[in-house]
Amino acid sequence: MKRKYLLATLLGLLSVNVSAQDVVAKEASPTLKMDIQEEKSFKEKLWITPGMVSLHFERNMGFNESNPGFGLEYAMNKDWSLAAGRFKNSEYNQSNYITVAYQPLDFFGFRLGFVGGVMDGYMGPNNKYDKKPFPMLLPVMSYEHKNVGVNLLFVPQTNVNGSTLYGALGLQFKIKAFNF
Repeated sequence: MKRKYLLATLLGLLSVNVSAQDVVAKEASPTLKMDIQEEKSFKEKLWITPGMVSLHFERNMGFNESNPGFGLEYAMNKDWSLAAGRFKNSEYNQSNYITVAYQPLDFFGFRLGFVGGVMDGYMGPNNKYDKKPFPMLLPVMSYEHKNVGVNLLFVPQTNVNGSTLYGALGLQFKIKAFNF
């Protein structure tokens, strides 16, 4: 059920990116269709994220630093992107996320900004697995080259749902969904 909700939410978010300039009327017909160029553009903007690796600042806590998963990232334009997915988190539980990223700064091909959204799957009160979603806002740096890319995330130590979320660096890998 939760997977269906996550997928439906992502597809809904992706559909809001169509503007008046993205559609064309066919021979004065009232029926509007997506321009072929927009279809190619959509394919070029969709990424698959197969998970990440993480490096925790608390080295002696036994965290999981191999975080496989599956997600999708859609670049709405050069500054804004949407993402949703699932991965095995640092506490060996499954986490789901839905995010929006704003990266207005470009420094020699490295895009800098913030990613915000909601996530779940971390320990709650009394160190019990908690599926309660919580908000997040993290600095992010991304680099993309042709069909591959990475997102570097900084996770500060914070309190989440009555439990400590320990700080880490996360390196998320991504590949273009349609350009192989």
